[in-house]
Formats: sequence, structure tokens, C-alpha cells
Amino acid sequence: MTQPLVGHVALVTGAGRGIGRAIAQDLASRGADLALADIDPPEETLAIIRKIQANHGAKAMTVAMDVTQETQVRAACETIRNTLGPITVCVNNAGIMQRQSADHHTLPISDLERMLAVHVTGSALVCAAVIPHMREKNFGRIVNLSSVLGLVGLQRRTAYSTAKAAIAGLTRGLALENGRYGITVNAVAPGYVLTDVLREKMRLGTLDHTLEMIKSFDWQGLVKLLLAVSMVTLLVCSMPVVASGYLTYLNWLGKWTKEVHETLGNFMLLAVGCHVGAVTLLSTGKTDRQVRPMITGCVAGNGPDLVKHNLVAVALALLLAVVSFWSWQTYQYILDPQLTQQARWLHPVGGYNDANDD
Repeated sequence: MTQPLVGHVALVTGAGRGIGRAIAQDLASRGADLALADIDPPEETLAIIRKIQANHGAKAMTVAMDVTQETQVRAACETIRNTLGPITVCVNNAGIMQRQSADHHTLPISDLERMLAVHVTGSALVCAAVIPHMREKNFGRIVNLSSVLGLVGLQRRTAYSTAKAAIAGLTRGLALENGRYGITVNAVAPGYVLTDVLREKMRLGTLDHTLEMIKSFDWQGLVKLLLAVSMVTLLVCSMPVVASGYLTYLNWLGKWTKEVHETLGNFMLLAVGCHVGAVTLLSTGKTDRQVRPMITGCVAGNGPDLVKHNLVAVALALLLAVVSFWSWQTYQYILDPQLTQQARWLHPVGGYNDANDD
């Protein structure tokens, strides 16, 4: 692996385990001198990092840092400057999980305050301490750890979702302030990562909010979106596929019309498959059955029929006609070696002429 961070000093908070340790290992492999910060000095992580750094002579150190305490944060950053040099890379990873899954109105306000203090105030304090180092070097990279739950929210985890969402606002503001000094500020929003904390919650059976998130996901909404996209694709491609097929038949504009025709045809076949699949999936639900109204022309319940007189025979006849037409075309183009790729049932002016025609 290349080492683009040689000569840079990187600070990783929450480096004692999990995501923080993994980030530190990656930065070490890229040649950075590392400052590993956690509420207790992460000596185990330091041992891992020094093994990685053994081949390229980079340095590493640990610092005790409670990110909610401004004096500790500033003192730790000053110690890092004096030992390794100005900090030019900072990853704000320190964080905590919400202690209990509960409706917001029953959650102690102290839980929310603690969550905001660690995630938001902590990230803000560390950024405030390292930005002068970066402006001095006219270079800096800050990455704040948010969460996918900060983007979409999650019931009974409002404190955690709120704190992670606030990190996005902090990140955008700092990016605008510091871009002119060669400093970029970004946030990443990971989903669930199998860390020691997550393993412990799984062992204790306290990861109920994961199941809640899965159950609350709007699968039917996603399938309906697929249904709509497939319908739009069919409508958009229908006329161009007919036109390109006709031009291919006449051979007026060369072979490219055949390629266009085949490509559009493949899109339409894919859209048909998606449409049928989406309708089938929706029809497996208890409240949104789609197949019966499409075939019979009537809806369940007391509402009016989709077709005034419930013309089942007409609907089935149309379906049979379409299937028969496709079967006949398949026979013509694929199964009968005596026929060419041009349709014998079409005879436009200047087009195909049968050898037996006068």
C-alpha cells in the first residue's frame, strides 16, 4: 500500500476499540504518525499500531482524553503538538450508545444531554483544538463520524439520532469556514458495524431497535417505486422501439438502428419482468392485492368496479391475444429456419418482398 500520509500527524479519538481502532490501523498503514486518544489511554491499540509502523519508522503515542472536557482536549492536543508535531489529520470517532431504548417522552433528559455532550460538543471541542494546527500548515483533513440513524432517524432512539444528525450541521459549517485554508471537513454515516459494543448488545438481547428499524422499513413503498419506474420505462420506450424496428426493417439508416432497436427491446423486457415481479410481490400482502383487479377488472370490497360491467371475458381475451401474438412472433423469428428476421406479415412500401410474390 502507498503511504501518502508520511509526515502527517493524525489524531483519532475513541481509538481504544471498534471503528476507532480500525481507522487507526488504516492510517498507520498509510504512513501517518498517530495520536491515539480515548478516555483511558488505548495501550492495546498502540501495540497493534507499532507493529504496523515497524517497517517505515512512523511514530505513535496515546493520550487520555475525555472529549466533553475542554481543558483535557486542549491539553492533549498541545501534548501531541510537542511530541509529534502539528495535527493535520483528525478523525472524531469518540461516541457512546444510547443506554436504553425508550419513547422520547419517557427518556431522562440526562440521557439526551450526555449523548449531545459526547457526540456533538466533543466533536466541536476537538475540531476547535486542531484547526489552529491545520491553519498553521495550510492543510488539514477532518472526518466526523455521524451515523445512518442521523440521516433517517429511528424510533425509541431519538437521543442518538439527534446527536448524530447534529454532527452533519457542525461539519457543513466548519467546511465553509475552513475551506480557504486548505482544510476539508467531512462526515461519514456508517450503518451497523460488528464492534465489541454491538456484540455485547446482541449477547444481552438489548438490540431491539435493530428489529424495529427493519420492521418499520417501507418495503411496499420501495416495490411501488419499482412498479412506477417499470411503467415509465415501458411508456417511454414503446414508440422508439416501434420506430427503430421499422427503420431497421427498411434498412434506411444502417445497422445502428438495429442496435438501438435491440437495446430498447431489452429495456422493455427488463421493465416487463420488473413490473410482473413488483405486482406479484404487492399481491402477496394482505392489503394491496394487484393481480385480481388487473385480470378481472374489479376491486375487493364495496368500491366500484374498475371496469363498469366487470368484463372478465374481455380482459382474459386481451391477455390471451397478447400471449398468442408473442408466441407466434417467437415461432417466426426463432423456431422457423425458413423465415428471416423480417416479419412476413408486414409489407411496407419498399420493404420486404417475398420471393413468391409477383
